[in-house]
Amino acid sequence: MNLFATWEIDRSAPSCVPRLCSLRLKKLTVLKELDKELSSVLIAVKIQGSKRVLRSNEYILPPGGLMETELELTFSLQYPHFLKRDGNKLQIMLQRRKRYKNRTILGYKTLAVGIINMAEVMQHPTDGGQLLGLHSNMKDVNIRVAEISIYSLSSQPIDHEDGNVPSGPKIKASDIDNYSEEEDDSFSSEQEASDDAVPGQDLFDEEDDLRKTKKSRRKMSRTTSIGRQPNFKQKFVALLRRFRVTEE
Repeated sequence: MNLFATWEIDRSAPSCVPRLCSLRLKKLTVLKELDKELSSVLIAVKIQGSKRVLRSNEYILPPGGLMETELELTFSLQYPHFLKRDGNKLQIMLQRRKRYKNRTILGYKTLAVGIINMAEVMQHPTDGGQLLGLHSNMKDVNIRVAEISIYSLSSQPIDHEDGNVPSGPKIKASDIDNYSEEEDDSFSSEQEASDDAVPGQDLFDEEDDLRKTKKSRRKMSRTTSIGRQPNFKQKFVALLRRFRVTEE
């Protein structure tokens, strides 16, 4: 299965260059139980800070939740590679569909994640095999809940003429099961009454910071509008006084 995503990155900051990340996975090993009553998982790939996510089909877990299965997955996604900051991180995640009162709803919940620095990949592309550990809590990276075997991983500059899009059979990016621009809740959700919060919420702190920034901006705009109201009233009262003086 080949999954790909392309989008315009012309509006990105001038300190970044467009590149193509090519990732091929060959094995998934689940070492520990990821969640209660978990029947299936899927593999999701994204660049840290981006809302766009590529997802595989679901893999059925046996009783007990431990599994080792061969993969035939290829991910290709364009991304803006920043030159002067440490933000070029590739996230490979294990997810499941969200549930509400034992019913499946829209959205996904991240169970474990592994992070790869794309700046290092540019210098030393992976070819022939690499084992990536996935963690449910990034504060304790010594505990691996799953492992993914990477067959190859590279980052290449994009040819502006043809977009450097890989050839061969592909899965359409419009497939909602495999491609998404929605922000996923990381390890807990207020809407998931049947989901227990899993430690490791710091994995997606940047998304939380983004939400907090938006909220603070809204509060500032409201405060500004409220602050303008007394000024408007004062001007209106002063205008009425002028009319009264002229009438007298």
